[in-house]
Amino acid sequence: MKQRQPVPRHFSTYMDGLRILAAYYVFLFHLRNYKIGLPGILEKIPNHGHDAVILFFVLSGYVIAATVDRKKSTGWQDYFLDRAARVYSVAVPTLIFSALVAFVIQWTMQDSARSLSAMDVLSSSAINLLFLGQSWSVERWVVYNQPYWSLCYEVLYYALFGVAVFAKSLWRYAGLLIVGLVAGPKVLLLLPCWLLGVYAYRWRDRLVLSPTVAVVVGFVLPVVVLVLLNKTGFGPSTRAWMDVLIENRKDRLEFSADFLIDYVTAALVAINLYAARFIPFKFPIGAVAFFKGGANISFTLYLMHLPLIYLVLHFVADARHTLFWFFTCAIGVPLFCYFVSQFTEMKRASLRQWLAMRLAVFNIR
Repeated sequence: MKQRQPVPRHFSTYMDGLRILAAYYVFLFHLRNYKIGLPGILEKIPNHGHDAVILFFVLSGYVIAATVDRKKSTGWQDYFLDRAARVYSVAVPTLIFSALVAFVIQWTMQDSARSLSAMDVLSSSAINLLFLGQSWSVERWVVYNQPYWSLCYEVLYYALFGVAVFAKSLWRYAGLLIVGLVAGPKVLLLLPCWLLGVYAYRWRDRLVLSPTVAVVVGFVLPVVVLVLLNKTGFGPSTRAWMDVLIENRKDRLEFSADFLIDYVTAALVAINLYAARFIPFKFPIGAVAFFKGGANISFTLYLMHLPLIYLVLHFVADARHTLFWFFTCAIGVPLFCYFVSQFTEMKRASLRQWLAMRLAVFNIR
């Protein structure tokens, strides 16, 4: 069978749209959780922020698999440089910004209310700089920035995938074992979600769908499945069963506590990605530009929005329960992240070049 274009332009635009919409939804989800706005507006925001992170995992697996498929002949160095530049271009500024926000909030509190020391902030930043904040029984969140947890998962998935693709013979098994031991069970529990994205890409030509069938499979079927699962009480019953099976499930597994439910969510996202590739979307030029521009700041928006929300909580307090503060945040925070992104993820090519020079200095091949 003749292979189709791996990532058609219209499908790339669709994925860009998913990326920015998911990032913005996580931001709105936190506005809801921290009650910034009128209750009548906030209650209309669905309470499914974790599902958006699972979508990111699947989307990440798909994109990384496609990128490696296109560039794998260039070797592990390019893979490492691409991933390191992408991640650290935003992760390092995020850790610095989160620490600054922590210091500002702590310094402006009354002495008796201060709960964080400089060492707390620095140690949390250090362990998360290495993306080990969620490994095994460790639960070190970046101060005032809980969404960073997903990066501690995703970077280790990058490492596992890189070893699986580029290492040879026994080095592959040794490398997978070492990275797996570093990650620990919490992180590995959500690895299947990321791998579903990988296989949605790798199996993209197993079954060619007509556009009509693709719409049914990719959009109608997942909605029907979600409705049926909701009607049958799948979520509560699964959690009750896991509570019996795993003692102190939430405390022990934290963000991986609902892993069985997350597998279903990830499978539906993977089905959507598989099918959507066969749909000839015709996006207006303005929408293409918006989705592409939004995708270019989505990483910064995802990682930096919560420290800004904490600043609003600290300085505005009860005055935040207004329409004014909802729209100020809903518009102002993405604008702030757009400005910051010009110096973070939009500069990742420069960071990649700098890292490549460092590798060349040490003659790492």
